[in-house]
Amino acid sequence: MKALTRAVVAEIDASGRADRVTVQSFDWASLNLVREIAPELRLAALAQDDDWLEVGRPGASVHLGGIDIDDYDGSVARAAAAAGYDTLSPTFKTVTPELVADAHSAGLPVIPWTVSETALMHTLIDLGVDGIITDYPTRLRAVLTERGLTLPTAYPAL
Repeated sequence: MKALTRAVVAEIDASGRADRVTVQSFDWASLNLVREIAPELRLAALAQDDDWLEVGRPGASVHLGGIDIDDYDGSVARAAAAAGYDTLSPTFKTVTPELVADAHSAGLPVIPWTVSETALMHTLIDLGVDGIITDYPTRLRAVLTERGLTLPTAYPAL
């Protein structure tokens, strides 16, 4: 994990585009390492469900870089904020009005992953998420247009 994380940061540095990069990971220990070696990079904490977070189990989760989610009453948003990450990216299946409010009160935008269906995109926007990770950007752009929302810059495929 350390060698891969260092290699990723080296590639980002070599690209000269670090100001356009957010490093996201399910392994929060790797996010902590990125912060050590490249504190200027933005970090997004990917998260799954309560089982993955190990809610209600003693000790730190293997995924959370030494954090015991129960120290934060099971709140992934408060745990991610306490760790100093810039964004919370939960699985779309766990997004609730409470999670969005919890993250926003902790100062974190919520950008769920990986949303494929347009109906779900509408639902998540209604819940107040700040962005959406999708494999179908043209679908999301159509949803944003339909809702009269500002479209992000479109970039041609490389």
